Amino acid sequence: MEAAALLRVSILRNIISSLEQPLDASLIAAVAQQLVESCLLTAGPDGAQGGLWAPVTELQGKLVERLLKHITKGEAPFRPGAATLLGHVCRHVPTRAFLTSYGDWAAALIELVRRDSEPITKAAALRALSDLFSRIRELLEVPGVRRDSSSIAGRTLQVATPLLAEPACQVSALAAVHSVLQALPTVARNHTIPLERNLAGLMAGPNSRLDVRCSAAAALALLPRAVADDAAAWANLVRRVLLSLHTAIDLLLYHGGGIAATTGGTASTAVIAATPDGGLGERAREHLEASGLGVADAQGLLGSMGFVSGSGGGAAAVAPRPDVTLTVQLMSALLHCLVTLVGRGSTSPVPIPSHAILLLVMRMLKVDATVLLAPGRTAPSASAQSAVLAVLPDLHVSGWELLGLTARVTRSMMMPLMALVGRLLGEHLRRIKAGGAGGLAVTMPAPVRTSLYRTTTAVLRVGGFAAGRYLAVEIVGMLVTELYGLSATQQQEKSKAALY
Repeated sequence: MEAAALLRVSILRNIISSLEQPLDASLIAAVAQQLVESCLLTAGPDGAQGGLWAPVTELQGKLVERLLKHITKGEAPFRPGAATLLGHVCRHVPTRAFLTSYGDWAAALIELVRRDSEPITKAAALRALSDLFSRIRELLEVPGVRRDSSSIAGRTLQVATPLLAEPACQVSALAAVHSVLQALPTVARNHTIPLERNLAGLMAGPNSRLDVRCSAAAALALLPRAVADDAAAWANLVRRVLLSLHTAIDLLLYHGGGIAATTGGTASTAVIAATPDGGLGERAREHLEASGLGVADAQGLLGSMGFVSGSGGGAAAVAPRPDVTLTVQLMSALLHCLVTLVGRGSTSPVPIPSHAILLLVMRMLKVDATVLLAPGRTAPSASAQSAVLAVLPDLHVSGWELLGLTARVTRSMMMPLMALVGRLLGEHLRRIKAGGAGGLAVTMPAPVRTSLYRTTTAVLRVGGFAAGRYLAVEIVGMLVTELYGLSATQQQEKSKAALY
């Protein structure tokens, strides 16, 4: 123990002395790695902080004092590195030291975000605040922590929410908002409207990365917990997300060629020829009570952000359609939001819209190469159609996984829909059986079949005999095809030979 303490004392002294000069990003990363990997911020064996470990504890305090001095009174080149290192201190310092000082650390970081004009400094301070609230979340059961941290959380949202619209700071601001919503969602009650607007704008932004869109969707899924009537807010958000997902499917059908374009007079309009999804889109929107709403509301969560299908009448018919890349990324983010909402549920009892989710899954599975490449259908762009065809396996995997998650979450509430679910699963299991060994990969790629089998297993566990009566024959046929490579015709011939 004495040797370990002496080693840590030596390293901490070197680190404190190195902070006398501004450090660039690579050196700050090296110092942070040294602090974490060498356990320079933790307590001694068995949580000891005195005795032989007292010099280490003293130097830990001096390190924090130096960082706070740079943050509050230091020159501009010192601040980003000091804020970054303070974030690592928040994550790894002993619990007793954290509970004693986290209020002062949060106040210094919030003030740094307010008064500093450099985006890199603001981003570093916001990342440190994200680390601080991640640690607070682990200590909420300690008496007084929830009460004392609520005011800090409110001030953090005040400074972080406007920065979601600034490209240089939006990733760090998003991390801070997400950490606050995870730890103390009720403090966001007065910030839900600007938060939803900024998070939706971040999801629909044309220049946002896919990981940023998904992170914004995960934060958006936490907002219903901040509202007093959280059950109604949860149901409303799920409904709007579902409407936006149907808009995304409309756009995929358009870019992939599932919706034929016809020209009449001087204006070019899009009409649905031999409705590629069998009218499921109209049924789904009627189920979600989209009729009678305004254009933006009828298009769902992102309708006000310009994410519209461009079909129908009114302003939606003349609105420019998002391109295929943006459509695919937004659909991924919306699915991530829906999975988070369904998986975590609401803090109050609320029915999950199983029928609406099932209609969405059925539409997702209808977007198929046989529909997009059917005779008489022409895509507006060959490259866009190729991009849509390339993402079809991932789209189908997402659909099956969403249906499996819904079955696992709703359990017995899924029973009224078991006949419809059984027909859907049976149809795709028969496709596997019909293709035989030679057509397995062509009929349905391996990842899609794997997700289909997982979903079938979940439905059988939930539905029992009610599901088995619809799926038993198709499951046996699928197993014979997968194990022995026999198609449906070959299985019939072998069965007749064994019988006669």
